[in-house]
Amino acid sequence: MSSWYTRSELAHRIAWFYAGSSLANAFGGLLGAGVLGNLSGAHGIAGWRWLFIIEGVITIGVAITAAFILPDYPATTTWLSDEEKAYAQWRLVDDIGESDEGGASSIKDGVKLAFKDPRLYLFTLLQHTSLLSQSFQYFFPTIVKTLGYGNIETLLITAPVWIGTFLVSLVVTYTAGRYNDRSIHIFCLMLISVVGNIIVVSSLNTGKQLRARRILLH
Repeated sequence: MSSWYTRSELAHRIAWFYAGSSLANAFGGLLGAGVLGNLSGAHGIAGWRWLFIIEGVITIGVAITAAFILPDYPATTTWLSDEEKAYAQWRLVDDIGESDEGGASSIKDGVKLAFKDPRLYLFTLLQHTSLLSQSFQYFFPTIVKTLGYGNIETLLITAPVWIGTFLVSLVVTYTAGRYNDRSIHIFCLMLISVVGNIIVVSSLNTGKQLRARRILLH
């Protein structure tokens, strides 16, 4: 994506990429409710197995299709005209002073350059820290179930939270790029997370903790 978009556009595009996870969790809950409610025991296969089969087939199918559809660089994209290729590259030159070219270096050279860059290790650490902080999302249905709902109702209840997370991600990154700001947006979102964490650690009330976890998801 950095080979196609300027710095002001990149955050919002990356948000679409990562927000797909939130949207997947939302539809995953709806899909799970539908599968467990209607396919459990069909053809002698348990509902949770059907869920793995359906989601696995969709995921693998999209991955294989994307390998043939997604373009690499503007200069090597066959469905762009020469004028469009030149314009796509000019946008990057105008923004950062250079454009990416497919044959500029080999994969081996690129890997060497990456490992020599100290920022790679910092970003890797930050990425893993972020992933660890979000690990509770895999137990979110279990947490919601403590409210006393059944399996199907629990999966349905989890969907709106992820849809809200998806929308917040897109709105925040759009305004960040629109007004060329990062720090204030990050600061405000972190304050919301702080409030959620305080609620979680200061109360054993299930309802309050659930609302706090919704805050953390956003």
